[in-house]
Amino acid sequence: MLLCHSTAREEKDFGIRNRQESIFIERLAYFLDGLNKKGRTKSYPKIIEMVGRLQGKYPKASKLYDIEVVPETGTQKSIKAKTILWKKRDQYKNISKFDGCYVLKTGRLDLSDKEIWETYIMLTRIENAFRSMKSHLGLRPVFHQNENRSDAHIFISVLAYHILHTIEYKLRQHGEKHHGLP
Repeated sequence: MLLCHSTAREEKDFGIRNRQESIFIERLAYFLDGLNKKGRTKSYPKIIEMVGRLQGKYPKASKLYDIEVVPETGTQKSIKAKTILWKKRDQYKNISKFDGCYVLKTGRLDLSDKEIWETYIMLTRIENAFRSMKSHLGLRPVFHQNENRSDAHIFISVLAYHILHTIEYKLRQHGEKHHGLP
């Protein structure tokens, strides 16, 4: 197992969490405000359901808050929500420590950290190669009806990929950090 940290991913994780958190709090406030407005949902079971759906939709934000829907006293059939309470959990401060971190896990015990990282980078290059072949190099879609023409289409796409790969390899040998086609 290898713990990795990326500053670019750290910014992305921070942005995603903050965006989700602001929308999450905004929606909770909307539900709370609706308890005092005519025509809006007030039913306790319905509010519980709505909060549950909200937690499912924004998991990164929901795990940072304790939420309580307080019921009014009344008959079981027509019980209404009195208020919605939420507060930040104590672990809130520690969450940002893990922004930008991810774990590369393998069952191979014979690999060093450097070899695990290089294998991961190789996999991303392979994914980029398939993405390039499918889009930029025209591997898909194949509209040919004749098998020979389809085979030729695929051959030309794979040949184009090999030429692209050779160019990228030569650039990397000279210190250029190029990651696939734009």
